[in-house]
Amino acid sequence: MVTRNIKLVAQGQADATYADNQKKNPFRLSSAILGGAQYNPAVLALRNLGVQARAPPPPVYGENWTLTSAPGAFWDGVAMSSDGQYQSAVVYDGGLYRSTDFGVTWIKTSAPDAQWYGVAMSSDGQYQTAVVGNGGIYRSTNFGLNWIKTSAPDAQWDGVAMSSNGRYQSAVVYDGGIYRSTDFGVNWIKTSAPDAPWYGVAMSSNGQFQTAIAVFVSGGLYRSMDFGVTWIKTSAPDAYWYSVAMSSNGQYQTAIVYGGGIYRSIDAGVTWIKTSAPDAQWYGVAMSSDGQYQTAVVYDGGIYRSIDAGVNWIKTSAPNTYWYGVAMSSTGQFQTALVYEIGIYTSP
Repeated sequence: MVTRNIKLVAQGQADATYADNQKKNPFRLSSAILGGAQYNPAVLALRNLGVQARAPPPPVYGENWTLTSAPGAFWDGVAMSSDGQYQSAVVYDGGLYRSTDFGVTWIKTSAPDAQWYGVAMSSDGQYQTAVVGNGGIYRSTNFGLNWIKTSAPDAQWDGVAMSSNGRYQSAVVYDGGIYRSTDFGVNWIKTSAPDAPWYGVAMSSNGQFQTAIAVFVSGGLYRSMDFGVTWIKTSAPDAYWYSVAMSSNGQYQTAIVYGGGIYRSIDAGVTWIKTSAPDAQWYGVAMSSDGQYQTAVVYDGGIYRSIDAGVNWIKTSAPNTYWYGVAMSSTGQFQTALVYEIGIYTSP
């Protein structure tokens, strides 16, 4: 009697082994067969023979972290291009540093020393904007090499975000308002958003959907659906909101509470649900373009990651320390995290 045993293992490259009449004849199947296995004729044919194909496990992004050669400083904000090659990080009471090799090495730019609070950049890294507490807004059009102060008023700027092409930008003022730019950060106009202790802002790739966070008891989550022109307070509770991130299309959003939990939204910021992540001193969050991969950091704690759009969170192997901020590439493969007074870590 002829018997046929087929075993398909979907990890990297699939292995299939036949045993016909007690004689083994190994052969290989490309892992491409497994991509879209649900619709692939080859896989469907194997399933008809009783084979159960397993999709390959998701990549392990953000699990392992390495300390770079960046100096110890009061690191306060970091941003990176879509592919992760270009990165910029700012120092409170210090300078502005850039990397052109995925965060491996860092060079101080000509930007003046100041109380830098945040930085954002376009998808290709060409356009960058950084904000100063008790200062102004600076912009770069050459991948962070040179910086020019804009006409924005001096204020307690605390956070900034921009669209993928850099045209639309929003910046928030602590105990002030929300400002927007539609010309790559050259000119800034105050919006109708109320004055509040604004702490951060995020926006979709095209700039249409935006979410801003405010801290303290009077804080909350506000959203805009018209490129930052008008703002509406969401149903999210008032809390010490510290950071927010969103997917490229704005559908998936995650916001963290210092001394609280992690909240997520799957309807462009309309409704928010607290996740199972533990309460902690959450300080920064970032996500991939599609929202699947997310990373959040804890001040005086560790780094947590999610591979299911923020539903579940797992603590990584990163050491417990004073994590201060995090950024990631569009795929989630390249990630950079800041440690206050210590340095900059990268993953992988």
